[in-house]
Amino acid sequence: MDIAGLIISLLPLIVVFLGIVLFKKSGSVMVIVALALTAFLAWWYFHTGLDIIYGGILMGILKSLGIGITVVFAMFMVFLMQVTGALNRISDAIHNVAGNKEEKALFVGMGFGSFVTALGLVTPALFPPLLVAMGFTPLAAIAIACLGYDPLCSFALLSLPITLPASAAAGMGIPITEHSFAMNISIYLPVISVLFAFAILWVVGGMGAIKRSWLPALLSGLVISLTALILVYTQIVPLSIVGVIAGTASMVSLYIYHKACQYLRKAEAVQLEAPQQPALADGGVKASGISLARALSPWVILILLVGIVSVPQIAGILKGVPGNLEVITAFANQKVDLDFLSQAYTWILVASIIGIFTMGASKVQVSQALDLTVKRFFSPFLTYTMFFCIAYIMYYSGGSVIADKFVPTSVLEANMDGIIGVALAAAFGAYYGLVAPIPGFIGCVIGGSETSSNIMFAKIQNVAVSQTIGSEKFALAFGSLAVAGGIASAITPSKIYNACAVLGESSKTESEVMKINIWVALGLTAVTCVMTFLFLAIGIGF
Repeated sequence: MDIAGLIISLLPLIVVFLGIVLFKKSGSVMVIVALALTAFLAWWYFHTGLDIIYGGILMGILKSLGIGITVVFAMFMVFLMQVTGALNRISDAIHNVAGNKEEKALFVGMGFGSFVTALGLVTPALFPPLLVAMGFTPLAAIAIACLGYDPLCSFALLSLPITLPASAAAGMGIPITEHSFAMNISIYLPVISVLFAFAILWVVGGMGAIKRSWLPALLSGLVISLTALILVYTQIVPLSIVGVIAGTASMVSLYIYHKACQYLRKAEAVQLEAPQQPALADGGVKASGISLARALSPWVILILLVGIVSVPQIAGILKGVPGNLEVITAFANQKVDLDFLSQAYTWILVASIIGIFTMGASKVQVSQALDLTVKRFFSPFLTYTMFFCIAYIMYYSGGSVIADKFVPTSVLEANMDGIIGVALAAAFGAYYGLVAPIPGFIGCVIGGSETSSNIMFAKIQNVAVSQTIGSEKFALAFGSLAVAGGIASAITPSKIYNACAVLGESSKTESEVMKINIWVALGLTAVTCVMTFLFLAIGIGF
């Protein structure tokens, strides 16, 4: 094993981790440092041509547009709903349909969190004020908001963490389809989503909350996970709206549970629960003049648009409309089809524009939403883009261009991805399944995104799996990596920082939230590792 090459290959990731965790630098700063370091090491140690390095950077930029622009347009939609009072109206509705404090946390953290995350919105930036208005402490509100991003994290952003990495992996010569990838993620969810529900209860009130509300937690976790699993397996709806439907199903199940409890306990139970409702005059959710239908209209429009453009016949027409005008060559024969009419960001923007009229937004409110978006979009956009660039430089390292065609190196240890994969294979051998999810966990903590983690480690995972448990097991191992990446979203520094910033909380609160959520994340990742090993042992996988 080339120890020096392994250290050099891991160095950019180590630098990012140390910069964020020890030196408290932002991810957007450290990723630029890591990109420069990756480019230098690829040129110096792996003898990669500058044309290939430049091409890798351009490829990363082009491939990242799907998630980067989606985040920007989703931010505009959120801010537009915020300034028009739509979010307050939705908050008021949630406040009135959920049950006690634990059930409210489950309703928001599990069902509503998965619903809005699937639509491309960011719960750490959206939920803290809502939860504080419902009577939760700032610490609990931030912790729940970060956990609420995770029960169906792979189906966030209209399933971009699945579709984009599957496409990128195929471009790297790795045989995997979107459906296979989604199935090998979904089989973990009945366990992982239920555990997330119990984790939310633990944050709210420790073991006492779990004892009081274990049944709605079990119900919400099973409904959301089994709905997603069935929808993916049957393919009866587009993959892009699986998270939307599953989140809705979880909310409906909790509402029915609440109504059933009210019926069984009758008036006495209602009176006992009444004091748990926060008084509106003391900072509770203020009713908004906008109707609930108008408040929800941007999301309803988005769901309809995505459903329409996901119909195969319509998708085929949209894909062919611009023709070669949207195909861009990064270098040699490495091309990217932007396919912008089929991308989530296009329809998020369209739904937002229509929402201006359905919500009755004024020119001043639209201007406010635009100003907020411009002020806050750059850092997440830059971070996503740079991590994609790092992933592609690592993938292209050691290769060459022959007759205007990129040819990857045939020697694994002459490639940054290859040498890491070989090292993992040598370290764990036939027991690699026990650690297969861990690269996804590390990648998401460092990069702040499951999508970028999935892309960054796709080739590494492929090499490690091929040399240990067999290439036919790659789809399951890649699915486990994605699951662990979704779990790690609960402790990514960028998400915790965003949630604290919304409430104006200090770095002390950031540290406290990290201390709470890290045990949840580590515990669920350990469960994912054990499940992966068992799935491999008994032959479960798609």
